[in-house]
Amino acid sequence: VTLEKYLGTNDQAASAALQAALGAKWTANHRLQGVAYLYARLTYSESAFPRGLPVITMDVDGRLLFDPRVGGSPTVYAFSNNPALAIRDYLTHARYGRDIPETSIDDTSFIAAANHCDELVVAPDGAGGSTTQKRYTCDGVVDTSRTLIENLRDLMTACRGFLVFSGGTYKLVIDKAETVSTFAFTEDNITGAWSISTGSKRDRVNRVKAK
Repeated sequence: VTLEKYLGTNDQAASAALQAALGAKWTANHRLQGVAYLYARLTYSESAFPRGLPVITMDVDGRLLFDPRVGGSPTVYAFSNNPALAIRDYLTHARYGRDIPETSIDDTSFIAAANHCDELVVAPDGAGGSTTQKRYTCDGVVDTSRTLIENLRDLMTACRGFLVFSGGTYKLVIDKAETVSTFAFTEDNITGAWSISTGSKRDRVNRVKAK
């Protein structure tokens, strides 16, 4: 069994083994830049494969994402299943995403959203007990044949999020409980008179017929 894995980097070279095996059908130009793939070649052997060809499966982590919470230079990319970081990556990526400039991303909102997603919460462990896990994770696959807005909607369902375009930047807002300040109405801060209307007889319904 011969296995070669390619991680989809922008500078990856074409598989030399595939070029040797396929000749002109697979050349140095077949680099599959940006595409992760596995080349597997199996030499038939009745003793090695008594039940036929094996089923090849893989556990795959996704793209390396930029995390605005991590400072320093050069920019650090690492695997993450944080939905906020995945949404940010999809918005800014030029090949398969929206190609939005970094300057149009409100990183303050994305940092707050990413922190909320990473918070540990108590969840059932399936055995009658409990365990802790991240509040939200994103472990799906983006289908580039679908529209950008469809993929964005799917990504945002992973964290109950929605995008707001305000002041020339995109902000990620997560539907979550917020601490609100209280405000007391007094005679000093009420301006004008109160007017409460309950509606007239003309506006009220005394019978409804459904069809």
